[in-house]
Amino acid sequence: MNIRWNDTPEKKALREKVLPKSDLIESLLVPALEKKMKSTLVDILKQEIEIYKAFPKTGKMNVKTFDPRNHKTCFQGQAHDVQNTVYGSADLAEYRKKVGTIAHSVWGKCTLLEIWAGDHFENYTYMVTQVFKYCKGDIKNLPPIKFHVMPLFNNNKTGKYKTDDDDREVALHKYKIELNGQLAEYGKKPVKEITGVWLEDFEKIWKARPGDLF
Repeated sequence: MNIRWNDTPEKKALREKVLPKSDLIESLLVPALEKKMKSTLVDILKQEIEIYKAFPKTGKMNVKTFDPRNHKTCFQGQAHDVQNTVYGSADLAEYRKKVGTIAHSVWGKCTLLEIWAGDHFENYTYMVTQVFKYCKGDIKNLPPIKFHVMPLFNNNKTGKYKTDDDDREVALHKYKIELNGQLAEYGKKPVKEITGVWLEDFEKIWKARPGDLF
């Protein structure tokens, strides 16, 4: 909660005079980065697409259920059969380590392909789905790809993570395991249930950055 003490009309007028009319990052930095980096981002994305296409997979890759806004149905979730368990995929961990990741506040620590797909799926569904079909082998040639959203950090064009009740329960369980591990390092007793301040902390992360919990 933010509180403003002893405010006056004069202070309000000064704030309005001094502060910019639009967000400097959104209005200046994001457009500049998009303009200068688009070709580089496309080149990197194309490289990753070919790596992803050739990388061994254990999942079935179903186009009908494909949705890159959720960890179970996204590119990696379908490729590595990542379901709602407390365990991750060792293949996926190796893939991300070698390909490289971006710590994104919405999608979590993941690769450019994952972020691009999540950001663009709602408004550019056909483009993203065609890339998925190409990687699956349903179409022969890589379709045209573009960046309409800056992927390096959260901005007003960033997509939204899609979750369900099962996701929340698994995320809460993972949070509990990690929390008890941290408590053990400090010689503290483990918690049996996530309540009080711990539940408040979890809910903040779940609301703002659910990708961090998977």
